[in-house]
Amino acid sequence: MLMKKMVLSILLVLLAFQANAQYVREGYLERSRSHLELDGRRLSKAEQELLLSDICGYDYNRDWDVAKSLKMLFKAETILGGVVTLGGLTGCFAYSVLYTTDAIAGGFARDPEGTKKTIAEKRQGIRESALVTIVGMAMLGSGIPLMVNQNRKMNNIVQYYNGEELPNPPRYPSAQLTLGPTPSGIGLAIHF
Repeated sequence: MLMKKMVLSILLVLLAFQANAQYVREGYLERSRSHLELDGRRLSKAEQELLLSDICGYDYNRDWDVAKSLKMLFKAETILGGVVTLGGLTGCFAYSVLYTTDAIAGGFARDPEGTKKTIAEKRQGIRESALVTIVGMAMLGSGIPLMVNQNRKMNNIVQYYNGEELPNPPRYPSAQLTLGPTPSGIGLAIHF
């Protein structure tokens, strides 16, 4: 019975994909990850460059390539941020367990000075792991919105090709990092 349900589910999913392919508009451009599809057919690199070279009189090849490269960079930053955050949290947990164990054992130890020293080392490990966690979270917190921004730029180029209304044609300047005054002192600012 369970096998029949699984086979039926897979069959329905496959039929849904076939039905979706029937409703692609003529001359309709879609983005599939970092590639383009015209009328449901994936374009080669040369076809993609030719198509992007003249959208309403503007060459979007450079904009597409910059957005694609930055998206990959910010995706790597986000993944690395997740790994660093996980490593920092693991370190915090491990040092907390060791700290608790040493603190409990310290009450029964005959060498209170040695116990105090190991407890201080564990506290330092917790602080360092917390710092690693904060760095990883900062990488996650900055990588995700920047990656989404590049996705939006790529989607806007596709929408502009398809003739969908956008407030302004997506001619994007590159991001700028500046050092300047902030309400709480001096800081870094990213301008898009």
